[in-house]
Amino acid sequence: RIMAGAALTFDYCMMLLVASLIAVAGLATDSSVIVVASMLVSPIMGPVLALSFGWTLKDWNMFKMGMKNELFSLLVCVTCGFV
Repeated sequence: RIMAGAALTFDYCMMLLVASLIAVAGLATDSSVIVVASMLVSPIMGPVLALSFGWTLKDWNMFKMGMKNELFSLLVCVTCGFV
């Protein structure tokens, strides 16, 4: 279940993109409520859970997948913020 939540699927990428755009709108309008709403939509908790469970259980495949997807998510969010 942890691995499924951290998998890089089309749904994950679209939810990440929508959350990033909501955060950009919140920052552009200086609205903390909209920024918090983007955190509620964001699917980034899946890779964080995979990263932490992988480290704790010494499951290095889960850890690497969580790290890779977290870094990809960060890159998407930062790129969306600059564009």
